[in-house]
Amino acid sequence: MAKRLIEIVFAPIFARRTGPTAGRERLASNGRNRRPPEQGTGRGEGGSGGVATIRDVAQAAGVSVATVSRALNGYPDVSDETRRRIVELARRLNYRPSAAARTLVTRRSYLIGVCLFHHPSQPALTHPFFQKVIVGFHRLVEAQGYDILLFAHADAQPEGTGAAAGPDPGPAPVPGGGAPPGTQALDRRPDRPAGAGTRPTVPAPPAAPAPGAAAPPAAGPPARAPRPGAGGARGPARGGSRGSYLKRCQQHRVDGVVLMGTDPDAPGIRELAGSGLPCMAVDLDLVGPRAGYVMSDNVGGAALAVRHLFSLGHRRIAIINGEFNTRPGRDRFIGYRQELARLGLPYRTEYVTQGDFYFDSGYRAMERLLSLPEPPTAVFATSDLMAMGAIKAAQERGLRIGRDLAVVGFDDIDLAALVHPALTTVAQDMEGLGVAAARALLRLIDDPAAAPPAITLPVRLVVRQSCGAPAGSGGVAAPQP
Repeated sequence: MAKRLIEIVFAPIFARRTGPTAGRERLASNGRNRRPPEQGTGRGEGGSGGVATIRDVAQAAGVSVATVSRALNGYPDVSDETRRRIVELARRLNYRPSAAARTLVTRRSYLIGVCLFHHPSQPALTHPFFQKVIVGFHRLVEAQGYDILLFAHADAQPEGTGAAAGPDPGPAPVPGGGAPPGTQALDRRPDRPAGAGTRPTVPAPPAAPAPGAAAPPAAGPPARAPRPGAGGARGPARGGSRGSYLKRCQQHRVDGVVLMGTDPDAPGIRELAGSGLPCMAVDLDLVGPRAGYVMSDNVGGAALAVRHLFSLGHRRIAIINGEFNTRPGRDRFIGYRQELARLGLPYRTEYVTQGDFYFDSGYRAMERLLSLPEPPTAVFATSDLMAMGAIKAAQERGLRIGRDLAVVGFDDIDLAALVHPALTTVAQDMEGLGVAAARALLRLIDDPAAAPPAITLPVRLVVRQSCGAPAGSGGVAAPQP
């Protein structure tokens, strides 16, 4: 009795002197309060306010802890009925497995890296293309229990030195009236190791120069800052030092990686493609032992745009193309030129201008086209943002879009239907690109023997007012390649 009385009297004094550290030590020494390693997070439905553990789920289900672990991690040696019962109990108890414990059991991090190019003046995440692709990608991987980790690689080029801030680059170089450099062979590096990020050869578009076509400029456009949304970036090793992509993926132990807007020629990209880590690229023809890619039918989409303008009576059709060092830029130019040849229209070098897939470059390119002695009556811009820049330049000169000049874009971003006049455009399924990349990447993660895919999604023409056709005249799908 005396001992109990002493404890009651002096307990507050001991508590003040020892502080919170002693309290934690006493808590740690109490086995009933120590969390087991398998513990998850959450609160039970009984209202106790405690944290639900895997043992709570096992006790409620009347099975072992090991059975609960196997059921929640998808092992096949658990019956469907038992698995459903365990999953339902875990939901009711609001049990969430510990990420660290799950990693130890499955040997997976349940993290997927997203390598995204970033330029200081035009952050990639602000581009409508990437926003849509990431939404589709995240929706699917999240449903499978994965989180995404963003690797944003910054351009080493000083801000303000890119195309948006520089002078008008002029028409793209077309020596001898032929295709711009890089359109005949996508892999322009003879020293590139086979199977380590190399890209397949694309046939050259048929030559159809106009007699007496204007001579091309003696030199090509100045170096341009790489831009997101175009599947690539100009210049060597943009976005970090050699091997930075792979090193960062290894550092964070990601299970796979998706690449968007990265430089196709960067040594780090080729190293990543040849590493054996599951990889999928969007708008970048990445090739490796476990590396595949997904892109839209850019050739077919460009042909749709030219064919539609031809059907409206246009014969002087110009192009504001994206950067030729990107796969979308090359393919859309190829589709444009092939369709001109198929329709019997002359190929005019002065009608080929180069932008960077963004608004300002479309504006400057249209100013140049309208300054020609014989300006075009129709313009195909290979991105909606460039088409909107072109429309603004034409309107400032007093031209009526859809009557004096027809404009067709590419992408079908949300803004395309809201501008005035509404933009006719080639619609690509941007969320579908993200979903396709996610589905293929998850398959590569789950099945080490799976062959990396090369996926092409169809596109369609969405006709609105900017081309002069009746509004709402419907969409036209491109033939499947």
